Amino acid sequence: MKNPVSVNLAERAAKRPQALLVALALLLAVGLWSEAAHAQIKKGRRFSKKGECSECHKKKDLVGSNPHRPFDKGECQGCHKSHGMVGALRLKEDGAKLCQLCHQDTDLGLEKDVLHAPVADGRCDACHDPHGTDNDMLLVAKSGDLCFTCHDQAGFDRKHQHSPLKDGCFGCHEVHGADHPGLLRETASNLCATCHEPGADSFADKHFGYQVGTETCNQCHSPHASDIPGLMTLSIHEPVAGGECSACHNEPDEANPLGLNMASATEMCLECHDQEDVAPDGVHTAISDGDCLDCHAAHGSSRPSLLASSSLDLCLACHDDVEDQLQGVSKHAPVTMGCLECHAAHGQESEQLLVAEPGPLCATCHEHTAQAMTAENVHSPFEEGDCLACHAAHGSLYPALTLNSRQALCAECHDEADEWLAMTSSHRPVKRGRCNECHEPHFGPLPALLRAEPDALCIGCHEPLINDQSRTVQHEPFESGECSECHLVHAADAPSLLRAPEAQLCGECHDDVVPVEA
Repeated sequence: MKNPVSVNLAERAAKRPQALLVALALLLAVGLWSEAAHAQIKKGRRFSKKGECSECHKKKDLVGSNPHRPFDKGECQGCHKSHGMVGALRLKEDGAKLCQLCHQDTDLGLEKDVLHAPVADGRCDACHDPHGTDNDMLLVAKSGDLCFTCHDQAGFDRKHQHSPLKDGCFGCHEVHGADHPGLLRETASNLCATCHEPGADSFADKHFGYQVGTETCNQCHSPHASDIPGLMTLSIHEPVAGGECSACHNEPDEANPLGLNMASATEMCLECHDQEDVAPDGVHTAISDGDCLDCHAAHGSSRPSLLASSSLDLCLACHDDVEDQLQGVSKHAPVTMGCLECHAAHGQESEQLLVAEPGPLCATCHEHTAQAMTAENVHSPFEEGDCLACHAAHGSLYPALTLNSRQALCAECHDEADEWLAMTSSHRPVKRGRCNECHEPHFGPLPALLRAEPDALCIGCHEPLINDQSRTVQHEPFESGECSECHLVHAADAPSLLRAPEAQLCGECHDDVVPVEA
């Protein structure tokens, strides 16, 4: 049966030869769209009804010896939508949602409390190839190497390695999700007990006769690798290393389940650690009112100084106001590396337990501050070493750790900015509060901390105007680059930042043309 639209178009084209090309294009479009729009893959045709993807996409180019089941069966449209006219790759769902069409959350452990970071981000393809590989489980690399694409291998390349590492990470860790921190298959103690027998006499012999089965093994032992025999962690409490458990413990009983030979852990610590050395003047309240074990592990730790956690996590446990500050757009780098870069852990004579006065302390990292000593012009807060007059110590809602927006910050001392904004015309950097487009914030060779000589500074923004070659006749001050002859810097009561009303300004030089009023 003839398509009536096609016939009508052909008849009109015969009567109007000039419309022939248009008619042919419309006929082609009608003919194409009268067919079902199937996958755009079959050679020689725009669309294919059969979805024969392999005619263009060769299997050998996409898969290894272990193919993804839908791909192996040629069921490409299980994951992909047909290409369409554009030929773009289109998936039925985005990210992990596509995988979850077949793989159930409960089967993969995705309902667990602790999720592997790629899983939490919906990036299954970070570990698995969607078509196929030469590795088990469609992994993009061998299981022993795959983890090190994200996790630093340096901590594992030690003299002594935990024997399960020879078989990969998955003997101790879940792949997708787990009920325990670190994606562990069990609690740390229970996991160790699957290979080691805490109740055995031989186990007690290795621990100087003490039964340590209820303790967390990784207080003293590294779970992965160590340069110290016995997989000992980075820092070990000296009595533990020497097997002198009796220095701290007696036989436990109901009243003293840990068998501590002192009334408190802190009292016991001070038997060996002199308080004047540990906590000098300006004692940290965690020392004066607390317990040493709030911050330190009793036996061993993978961190220096027997810290029970990272210094940042330990500090934020009490200083939640600092944690709020770190939610801003800029963070002080030492804070993210650990608070002990700037603060003494136990005590210090200076305010806020700082290891030095604020100015010199900032200079230990910001070496350019030393240049201020020889600079001709120095911003007064900077000259006084009061960096905290403008900058936050930990984090800020504003860039460069400033305490406020640049406009508001400068206006705290330079209140003339409010007057400038109220005038007829204000310089654009003034309106935007970008004082540092023209002024150095700390020090510089020029008065008013200008970044360049006044007239040369204008060129930085107004270069297109200055270099406009179409202006064959130029005003003499403009031609010589003397912008300040006519314009003010910050604001003016006349339009275009003019120093005076236009007639009055011109009359200052051209009094024969524009008389200056008396």
